[in-house]
Amino acid sequence: MRFFVLLISMCCGFSPIAHAETYSQANTLLFFTNHLQHTETPSSIAYTFSKKGTVEEGFTDTIQLKISQGTTGKNVHVDYFSQDRRQLFPDVNDAQGNPILLLFLQRSVQELQRLAPVGHWRYFQNQVKIALEESATVKEIQFNYHDKTLTGKEISFYPFKDNPKFTAYPDYQQTLYRLILSEQVTGGVYQLSWQVVGTASAPLLLETLTMD
Repeated sequence: MRFFVLLISMCCGFSPIAHAETYSQANTLLFFTNHLQHTETPSSIAYTFSKKGTVEEGFTDTIQLKISQGTTGKNVHVDYFSQDRRQLFPDVNDAQGNPILLLFLQRSVQELQRLAPVGHWRYFQNQVKIALEESATVKEIQFNYHDKTLTGKEISFYPFKDNPKFTAYPDYQQTLYRLILSEQVTGGVYQLSWQVVGTASAPLLLETLTMD
């Protein structure tokens, strides 16, 4: 039980930082949008997760959300990876936002702590929160999904750019997040990625989650 409570606490740490009564467009899209409003129940949403890059061996796996009707929102059960990589997360009851957003962001900051130890994962988390409120850009995009051209919004940001704490890890200073949301896909999330750029030919690390 303590493990589940800790996971909830970690992910809830991404609650946005506000300097006024309103939030940034990026935060509004991520954390104040009912992504599951039009999701039928019962149903499931499947994502493919891939990790690649030169820093260490990559892998491909799956994440599936099983959606059922709640009282004020949707209840979500998460099957996160398979076999030896499987991770357990508590069910989310009466969700409105898509929990895959918080799970993906939390994984990224834990990986950053492991690979670029300039601080605790909470430090990385806080830098992401600040970037989402202060410097993230949002643009309208088109993307191809199952041979259809759909529209959405891409949120992008560099949470550690020009941060002196990363002097010893300059590659990680250029860490880039790209989050693609769309009302035209079930669950509102099409693709999430973060990468440590590395060289032009091969990223040091690239993790991508894409809706199947």
